[in-house]
Amino acid sequence: MALPATGQWSQDDFAIRHWGVAEGLPGNHVTALAQDPDGFLWLATMAGLVRFDGIDFHVFNETVAGLPSNRFTSLDVGPSGRLWIGTESGHLVVREEDDFRLIAEPQYPGDPVKFVTEAGDGSVWFIHANEWTRPDSRWLWHLEGDELHPRLHLEQVLLFDSNTPELEPPDSPGGGAAKFPVLARDADGRVWARPRGGTPRRLTDPGDHAPQAADPTLHMMRTARFSLEISEQVTDLIGPDGQRAVRVKRDPQRERAVWLQDRRGLVWVSTIDSVEVYAGEQEGPVAVWNPGGRVMDLLEDREGNIWIATRTSGIIRIQPSAVRQFGPRQGIPLPKYLKSETDGSALMSLQQEQPGVVGTVDAAQAYRLRPDGLLPVPAGRRWELIDSRGRHWTFGHEDVRGIRVDGSRQRLARPIVMLDEDPADPDLFWATATTSLFRFRVYENRDPEIDVEWPIVVRSRLLFEPDGGVWAGGTEGLHHLHGDLLETLGRGDGLPVNEVRDLHPDEAGGIWIGTYGGGLVHFDGSVFRVIDHRHGLADDAVSTIVADDFGAFWMAGNRGIQRVLVRDLQTFLQGEVDAVPTMLFGQAHGLDNPETTGPQSGVRMGQRLYFSTFAGLAVIDPAVVATREESRPPVHLLTQSGDRRLSAQTTFEVSPGSDGFELQASAIHLSAPETLRYRHRLTGSGYRDWIDNGADRRVSYTGLKPGDYRLEVQARHSGGPWIAASVSPKVTVFPFWWETTAARGAGVLVLFGLIVILWLLANRHTRQRARALEAVVAERTRDLQQERDTVADQSRRLGELATGRARFIAGISHELRTPLTLIRGSLDALAERPESTDAPPPGYMVEQARDNVVRLQALIDRLLESARLESGTIALSACEVDLSQWLAELANRLHPLFDERGARLIAELPDKPLPAWIDPVLMDSAITNLLVNALRHGPGGGTVKLCVAADAEGRLVIDVIDDGPGIAPEHREYIFERFYRARGEQSRGSYGLGLWLVRHIVERHHGTVELLETDDGGAHFQVRIAAGRDHFDDSEIGAEPAERITGPVDPADLADPIEAVDPDLAREDVPTVLIVDDHAGIRALVRDALGADWHIVDAADGRAALDAVRLRLPDVIISDIMMPRVDGIELLDRLRADPETDFLPIVLLSAKTGNEDRIAGLKHGADAYLAKPFDRRELRAVVDGLLTQQKRLRTHLVTTTVQAADKTEPDRPSWAPDDLTGQQLELVNRFQTAVEARISDEDLSVDDLAETLG
Repeated sequence: MALPATGQWSQDDFAIRHWGVAEGLPGNHVTALAQDPDGFLWLATMAGLVRFDGIDFHVFNETVAGLPSNRFTSLDVGPSGRLWIGTESGHLVVREEDDFRLIAEPQYPGDPVKFVTEAGDGSVWFIHANEWTRPDSRWLWHLEGDELHPRLHLEQVLLFDSNTPELEPPDSPGGGAAKFPVLARDADGRVWARPRGGTPRRLTDPGDHAPQAADPTLHMMRTARFSLEISEQVTDLIGPDGQRAVRVKRDPQRERAVWLQDRRGLVWVSTIDSVEVYAGEQEGPVAVWNPGGRVMDLLEDREGNIWIATRTSGIIRIQPSAVRQFGPRQGIPLPKYLKSETDGSALMSLQQEQPGVVGTVDAAQAYRLRPDGLLPVPAGRRWELIDSRGRHWTFGHEDVRGIRVDGSRQRLARPIVMLDEDPADPDLFWATATTSLFRFRVYENRDPEIDVEWPIVVRSRLLFEPDGGVWAGGTEGLHHLHGDLLETLGRGDGLPVNEVRDLHPDEAGGIWIGTYGGGLVHFDGSVFRVIDHRHGLADDAVSTIVADDFGAFWMAGNRGIQRVLVRDLQTFLQGEVDAVPTMLFGQAHGLDNPETTGPQSGVRMGQRLYFSTFAGLAVIDPAVVATREESRPPVHLLTQSGDRRLSAQTTFEVSPGSDGFELQASAIHLSAPETLRYRHRLTGSGYRDWIDNGADRRVSYTGLKPGDYRLEVQARHSGGPWIAASVSPKVTVFPFWWETTAARGAGVLVLFGLIVILWLLANRHTRQRARALEAVVAERTRDLQQERDTVADQSRRLGELATGRARFIAGISHELRTPLTLIRGSLDALAERPESTDAPPPGYMVEQARDNVVRLQALIDRLLESARLESGTIALSACEVDLSQWLAELANRLHPLFDERGARLIAELPDKPLPAWIDPVLMDSAITNLLVNALRHGPGGGTVKLCVAADAEGRLVIDVIDDGPGIAPEHREYIFERFYRARGEQSRGSYGLGLWLVRHIVERHHGTVELLETDDGGAHFQVRIAAGRDHFDDSEIGAEPAERITGPVDPADLADPIEAVDPDLAREDVPTVLIVDDHAGIRALVRDALGADWHIVDAADGRAALDAVRLRLPDVIISDIMMPRVDGIELLDRLRADPETDFLPIVLLSAKTGNEDRIAGLKHGADAYLAKPFDRRELRAVVDGLLTQQKRLRTHLVTTTVQAADKTEPDRPSWAPDDLTGQQLELVNRFQTAVEARISDEDLSVDDLAETLG
């Protein structure tokens, strides 16, 4: 099985492509071809003159000025660069500077211009005839300047030189032009004419020419510069160097037209129905194609492509192919894996499914691939390796076998698929098995042994690091092995997918990673950089990476084989571009099935690359692609219509209102125009950045501001540098007339004038409107001020109510704990009595406990009363009463209470009946609360008046007036709010509910209650209710009074504070305890708890306590906190602020049990803090501890002072001042001696001391 040898041409070495009507040609009959200096390809067709840039066909016809016809027969681009055009009707036209101009009218209308050629001197020769052998025909014409002349003499010479008797064969190769002499231009610019089968003649500077051999079966076309050596069987074509170019077999029945010898030395020949290619010494044509129609012209462009014009099939481009595919059709089996060998060859395994083979082939079968063919490898030896020591290793599905240089053999019974020698240790090998990777060592006297094995599936080749590390790609990601350690990097570390199929080293020390589905990835040791379809790749499946000698990667994938330049990849990694250009080789390049077989599917041998695909072995010559990229195609700018090119002197003008412009860029790369990419930018007026157009050749801008710009356009191959356009035209965007400077200036002046006029006209209205707005703003400001004051007032009221609620809760807590303390104290005292005693318990303890239970019940009833009234549980049951008599009875019921307090209740009631509808029980509660409230807050011996009368409107008015201190103005607004206490806030029994109950009950009677102003102090409450029953609902009228909701008034609630006990009655031999509490029961309970071992002094509030302390310093003070006049905290602060009392131990005994209250008391200087109800034992223990600590401290201070005095002046008492004279010191010592001698004498007095001191 042989592959084509290097340097040998075959038909598979060429790629062919057709263009016809379906691809944009105006017609398939193409008569001539030419390429102008700008690189455009011109086509003469029977449907117009066509310019082709490899992508688009632009048609010129008789609608264009200067073109007289749509049917064209000949073309020539002369040394001057002008395009000469001949028409079927006989016109001669020239194109200069993008303009067509008719040069010569037909001399023989209807006869075509067959050939036209420009000489180096600028003159033009052309053949204009339909029959050149008639004696009266004038067919050879010469244009010199503007003069046109026939050349009769040369016509005769050429006719004489022709040695072909039959001048009009019915089927002539080369089209109809082959019947006429062929005009050609040599390298010196001279024009030659060669008749069919005759000797060529020089038309410029004609002279004698030696006759040349002629072969009537060969027609030398215009660029064929050969002489002939003719034998019976063959004709040799001799080139200008005198060497034989090719040998053509002679066939009288099959005439040939010889067109040219290309830059590769190939000779292109056509017959009536084919195109043949001859190559050097190769026998016969190396390639033959059927063009689908007679060949009318054949041209080699400046890039080396061969263009063929046909009569019925349009045009054909033939070029050397960079890609070839060999499969069963060429006798090559379908390959699977490829592996490079050290001798420059490669090993190839086979796919199990082969065309024409029943079943599957042996998977162990392998071939050695060489540039000239395939050699089978012995069965079972799928792969071979010759290591650095010359040992020959074979391995496959059975085992690994090694043959030493001395012929001895080694064996490792493990099937493997890949074997690599460790570059740092020639006796260490790395083996890739189906499901693992292991390392084994080779020994001199025994078989190899496995060193370590890792359970990883490896897909890629191995990369060895200088420090001994190894990289491998597999199904789980990228593996790094160093020593016995394995590290795996996958998707969680930045890889786009876990399937890694190939690795390729980077010159900078990084790794290029081919992934299946994740594109190409670069790893620099720390970061993965992904390059996939988002960045220009044609296929995200990269199974194999092969590098060529021209700086490109060729990557096998599912869609074919893509090529990318390494420098473009590096530029992308550096962040200079957002995408990389790639070229995909697939079906369009001759690959029947471009999908490659997966990992290990590509190798390089020499300069050629080999890839295994599912359709065969693909062979790529990267030099062909690299050579094409070396060309620098010219880049042109055309108008949108494509008729004209823009030059450096062109100023492209954009008229006002057009908003922008559009041009067309055209880079001429006829070999591979689909690989061209474009970008453009405008410079000037803020435009600077390049706009990447990709393959789009349109250059368009919209929304341009008026001004001057410079347009720059560049093009490049899929891989290669950017090539600037040949011109950078100026673009001028004209403004509308109103956008000009003059118009803007005039507009500014007019606008200024209008503004002044409008200002003058509107100023008056503005002032009026300003005044109106000021009035509105002032009014709105007042409204906002009122709303702000209202909000502030409501906020203040809410704060006061919250404060009142908090105080109420604290007071309720105090009022609950006080009776509870008394109850608990009495019970504790009874519990501490000895069980053996027969004496009955003290009656006052039992009575005290019972009284406090009753007090708790009354307090709870009062709270429930307020709750029931608020919820509406108590229904109104109004009935008719004599209000005067009813109030008299109420006053009589309260007289004893007033008498007990030493106060007077005066009821000023009318003698006549005063009928009214009220709920007697509820109204009783309201009036009683008003009277008791007046009694509570009035002075001792005060007077309270109760009055009733009818006002002018017939309403009944009840007045309660006292002569007490009255209510401050700031409290009047809130006095009827629940929980609000305005006077006597610390007084026991004031909860802030009484007046709220009064207001609620009166409102239930559809009446009002208010606090009136008085001139002489005191409080005046007035209740107003309607006299009749019409204001009540039927449901509010009842036959029986509602249940009483309040009990009788407890006189104890109105008790005066207990004054302090006279300190002169105190006992001198026991510690003194001062008990301060506004509740006599609490004081008695504390006194009882302390027992008879203490001298007890009482005080009803803080002020009385201060007076008691001034009379005699107690040893311990026990004080309540919530008391009238001076509370416990203020008492504590005053005592601590006085140097004479700041040392006294103070115990706070309070119903305020919260942590904040306890901490506040201790911060103010309390030595202990006990909560009500208290434990009797705890109280005694606290008092005993404080006294003991005080005695200990006193003893310590006295001892310390005496010792200090003894050390300084032994004769000086410690308490004596420092500045005493000697006589004074003697008197002090005598005084101290006298006192110490009688320190225990209770009768010692000042007179006794004076007598002793003399």
